[in-house]
Amino acid sequence: MSGSKIFRDRGKLSPYYIPKVLPHRDEQIERLLSIYGRIVEDAERGAYLRIVQLVGSAGTGKTCTALRFGELIVEHAKRLGVNLQFAYLNCKVDGAKRHVLYGSLAGKVVPTLSTRSLSPEAILRQLVEYLRREDRYLIACLDEVDYFVQANPKEHIVYDLTRIPEMFPGEPSPVIGEIFISRSLKWRERLEEGEKSTLGLGIIRFPRYTADQVMDILEERVEEAFQPGAVELDALELISDVTASPPVNGDMRFALDLLYYAGTLAENMGAERVRPEHVRRVYGELNPTLTTEDIMIKNHTGSLLDDLRGAG
Repeated sequence: MSGSKIFRDRGKLSPYYIPKVLPHRDEQIERLLSIYGRIVEDAERGAYLRIVQLVGSAGTGKTCTALRFGELIVEHAKRLGVNLQFAYLNCKVDGAKRHVLYGSLAGKVVPTLSTRSLSPEAILRQLVEYLRREDRYLIACLDEVDYFVQANPKEHIVYDLTRIPEMFPGEPSPVIGEIFISRSLKWRERLEEGEKSTLGLGIIRFPRYTADQVMDILEERVEEAFQPGAVELDALELISDVTASPPVNGDMRFALDLLYYAGTLAENMGAERVRPEHVRRVYGELNPTLTTEDIMIKNHTGSLLDDLRGAG
């Protein structure tokens, strides 16, 4: 909104915004860079597939970390003269079934490839052959893989994807990385033993954010999203405490939603700053189990949230 006394750039509170700096996720990013950085550096001598699992409850920074890592590893590869692509897919959005998911992956890498008449296995083979032919490398990241496996127990995507190197036995693989993101490791129980073994032990965990960590992240976002002095410290402390406690349990996405709606409410009321009372009113009507993504597709009857959406 032009001339807003509250917001500078409300898009910086979007769940789709990836900051350059991710407080309290440096360790996870460094581990990913350590794993795949070496593979990229050795690409000329022959690269091989490495699988990593990112595990943590909702809102613990898994997706942001993966996407920021993707930016960094592609930049690293470019400096080395290696043609690397990082392809992110959300299994809830990009693939209801195996054929659709593989088609989405291929479409991100080879937009001209027509997959309609191809089998799932043929799509993967065409993708790999393209990468080999063009001397390109790929790291594929599959988010919400636990959802896909639960919804499609007979669609063995782990088997297919982890055995891509077997298409050309004994030769380097152009698919050098597969990152599977899930909320826990329970989804592995639905896999066959052969699939479990191919996943390996490369697991990076994402603990829930503490109140202090939530506060650190909020302060970073406030600098980007709000006008100077537009958010009172007490309001941020309240959001941090609420987020770190049940039922939210450290879900950073909820904290950002709460800050966004509190800011919108303050703006609608003509306030000059976001205060704790704005946070309390929004929290009283906002279901802690919902995030911005859910609100986009669900109808709410609460007048406050209707007003907030209409003003946003």
